[in-house]
Amino acid sequence: MVTPDYNTADAALDSTRYGRAFTMPRKIPVGRVLAHNTVRRDVATPCGFRGFRWWTWLVQDVPPHFTPCSCGWSGLPHVSQEGSRGKLTPGVDGMNRDEHEHERKAGQDGASTP
Repeated sequence: MVTPDYNTADAALDSTRYGRAFTMPRKIPVGRVLAHNTVRRDVATPCGFRGFRWWTWLVQDVPPHFTPCSCGWSGLPHVSQEGSRGKLTPGVDGMNRDEHEHERKAGQDGASTP
């Protein structure tokens, strides 16, 4: 087994800042680019909901296979992996914004969701 050399880690990994659980980005810090993964989402899907994740990279560290996304998620300009752009799922499996809010609150107070 090869032990990774953390002193030579990829710069893109070092510059990645993930969104906190059940949050939505409100703004993009200067010099960073907002991105999301390919999990089904709607315009208000928070980080951590059914595997959805968002993060930011330093502008110079965005991989070439991530390109501008026009899906409408978050209302902010962002990038996503090629092939995942524009694939919003309204309500994400029938869940509406109120249910997202319920799950977000449940995650904050430690209660389990039904």
